[in-house]
This record gives sequence, C-alpha cells and structure tokens, in this order.
Amino acid sequence: MFEQEIAEGIKLLDAKGGFGWRDRIDKDQIVMYNPYKCILGQLYGDYWKGCRELDFPGAGADYGFALAFSDEYSDSVYTAYKQLKWEWISELS
Repeated sequence: MFEQEIAEGIKLLDAKGGFGWRDRIDKDQIVMYNPYKCILGQLYGDYWKGCRELDFPGAGADYGFALAFSDEYSDSVYTAYKQLKWEWISELS
C-alpha cells in the first residue's frame, strides 16, 4: 500500500539521514501519527524538525513519513497509520 513512498523515504534517509539512521529507530516504539515517535520524530526529535533538517521537496506523505492530506480525514485513518507503521517495520527489519 505504501511501498513506493517508503522506498522514497529510505532513499532520502540513506542520502541525508546520516550513518546508522536505521539503528536509531526503535521499531517497538513507532507510532506514525505521533510527531515524537514516528520515523522522523525518533531521528530528529519531532516530525517537523525532521522535515526541516531533510529539506525534502513535496510532502511527508510522498516519503512514507505521514499520510496524504486527503487521507487524514478518512474513516480509516487509524488503520492506515497502523498499516504505514507495519510496512516501515518490515522494511527496517
């Protein structure tokens, strides 16, 4: 579901996230809708600081760091965030 976006996020972090960024992610603590426990939150302190540090074009959703704006208000937002989390964990394992 989010494979392409996560692949872009991994490419971005491989290029700009610093050596060993994968080791700094606590997979048991990932909460994608929490700005402090999401992927960028764990790496940079919070989601928005990560966005500024990485200075990427487009939106966080383009890199699997968040849901697309249109998804934010769907009935299944919690389910979508859980799916995004599990796909990140799968890629990081």
